[in-house]
Amino acid sequence: MITDPYGLALYSKIINILSDSPTDGDILEILSDYLNNLTKEESLQKAFSRNKTILSLIDKSSPQALMLLRRANEWPEVTGIGAFMSSGGHIQGDYSRYTASSFISVQQFSSISIDDMQMAIVDLEKNGLANLVSGTISNGLSEKHVTLEQLTDLGKIVREAIIKK
Repeated sequence: MITDPYGLALYSKIINILSDSPTDGDILEILSDYLNNLTKEESLQKAFSRNKTILSLIDKSSPQALMLLRRANEWPEVTGIGAFMSSGGHIQGDYSRYTASSFISVQQFSSISIDDMQMAIVDLEKNGLANLVSGTISNGLSEKHVTLEQLTDLGKIVREAIIKK
């Protein structure tokens, strides 16, 4: 990877992310998994632009937000919001405290403080990786109205890049 000019540029960006602050175990784990996934790319030249964007988003996001992103398949429904305005299913306004409260009420996230969870959710939303949505789901027999924090298309791309394969 480091003998390829595109691979070396991506590797250098990873090293810069790690050198910007004291090494955090979570970000080290995330970047380790990312680097492992990157080495499986057939052509680093073809994947260069996409991966530069992914690394920029990783660099802008907090380790807590990235760890939460990795666990998106465990995100619970959001409850307690009450009335809200939505456009195309996307809920308008800041309901991050309600979202954080719903997240920490489930076992997977119960060890995280509500303030830390709220900051991670705000970080994901601010970076365009997730948003709060509302809609109806059907199982064929009945319908249910749900409110969920949901990955955006960009969030799905970043998540795929940072999960261990």
